[in-house]
Amino acid sequence: MARADLFTVVHEQFFTDTTDYADYVLPATTFLEHTDVQGAYGHYFVQLSQQAIAPPGEARPNVWLFGELARRMGFEDACFGDSEMDLVAQALGLARMALDAA
Repeated sequence: MARADLFTVVHEQFFTDTTDYADYVLPATTFLEHTDVQGAYGHYFVQLSQQAIAPPGEARPNVWLFGELARRMGFEDACFGDSEMDLVAQALGLARMALDAA
């Protein structure tokens, strides 16, 4: 990771050993700051974790980061424009309307 020819960008919530070697650190959101599906340990249930608070500063969720990268690389027509709720519905195999009604 310390090679001079290696360019490293890290998207992280906290400073870690990896961020020590990064050329750029992009602040990521925590589970409280974005919508996601959370799996459980010990059983097969999942739960919807909805955003509880606004992200601080310039922190951005994974969905936003990958959407922006795709847009800037010319992949605007692909699925990278889907919202967090669209992706949750796709992951669960649900129609978006059914998820909104829940």
